[in-house]
Amino acid sequence: MSDKASDVQRRKNKNEWGQRLKSVLAERKISLRKAAAIAGVSPSVMDSWTSGATPSDMLAVKKLSDSLGVSFSWLLTGQPDSVGDSISLQEHFEEATIFNGLARIKIEKLTPRKK
Repeated sequence: MSDKASDVQRRKNKNEWGQRLKSVLAERKISLRKAAAIAGVSPSVMDSWTSGATPSDMLAVKKLSDSLGVSFSWLLTGQPDSVGDSISLQEHFEEATIFNGLARIKIEKLTPRKK
């Protein structure tokens, strides 16, 4: 990829990062001030992030993504976490049959596994 093309891609990714952040904050009805407080940055830094500025404090972005309940890598890149990193319900819950009826409906209650 040429330098010009890679520069265009970088600008596009920066803008998308800002749009993803804005979208998540709006969806959760979180103000820029509150988001800044959560991340531990100033409101002006949060404003620059929502405008697409590249964050220099990745720990602040991680703290924000954790608090917002979104993937750190998705927030920054738009790419989902790899499948190997995901955790299935079976890893946290045991199955127990609690109903078998005439309609042949089986409902299983999920309970946390003991560590």
